[in-house]
Amino acid sequence: GSNAAFFTGLNNTSIGWYNAGANTTLSGVANAYALRITGTSTLTGGGINIHSGGLLTNGTVVLSATTPLYFGDGTTPAEGIVYVADSSLVLNGVVTANNLTYGGPGFLQLTNTANAISGTIQMNGGLLYIDGNGARGTATEIVLSGDYLNNNNGNQMPSLRLRHNSATTTYTGLNVTVAEN
Repeated sequence: GSNAAFFTGLNNTSIGWYNAGANTTLSGVANAYALRITGTSTLTGGGINIHSGGLLTNGTVVLSATTPLYFGDGTTPAEGIVYVADSSLVLNGVVTANNLTYGGPGFLQLTNTANAISGTIQMNGGLLYIDGNGARGTATEIVLSGDYLNNNNGNQMPSLRLRHNSATTTYTGLNVTVAEN
């Protein structure tokens, strides 16, 4: 699909592919079983519930601060499974997930300090930016997992960037674990 009408046509069993590479304003909350977004796209308004937790992006994709992303049915959070195939995925809206697994050679940026990510954030490659302690939600552990011995592409190695907005920001209650395959 290629416009806002595409999102209104989705339901909790849809496997959607938004391939417009365009800016779109969602008119309400879109539900999908899994979702792929390709091209340079900025989505605003509404919100997205991904029932299986599966999100794949290609290109520069931005969800604005007015576009929450809920991994689950909108009531019960599920594990978020995100793969950024290239470039970037910037999540400015509130992200809700019961564990978050991220991989791919691109980068994922979590900016909203009201995120509701619980459990563990698992990185299987790529670059993760967390902009402030609250942007990780209540997740207490970040696991950096990669095939360090057989790595032939540096972008497949997980790289974590804990960023802050002031000299007084601290990351408390967070364990970072490096795990080798």
